[in-house]
Amino acid sequence: MTGAQGPSGPQGAQGAQGAQGAQGALSGVHVVSSDEPATGFQTVSCPTGEVATGGGYITNGAVNVDAPLVVGDTPVGWQAQFLAPEPGLVYVVCAPATS
Repeated sequence: MTGAQGPSGPQGAQGAQGAQGAQGALSGVHVVSSDEPATGFQTVSCPTGEVATGGGYITNGAVNVDAPLVVGDTPVGWQAQFLAPEPGLVYVVCAPATS
């Protein structure tokens, strides 16, 4: 059996404000894309001091290559090869490099 609940007590005093949290990990993230749709091989690079976190392409046609562009061990852009006759655009998601 369950009994009836009694009346609630008075609300307590508000607590102190907590410390500000750390800045979000996605600050400064943006997308860079190719300027015009085209067939053939295209690459798009992040600005100096940034790294690629992902990328891809947009097309209605066939693609032969879809891969990150890596220099040494650092992803710095995205690349794709569009097969004629359908053009496409390449894009890369860039973020500031951390030291």
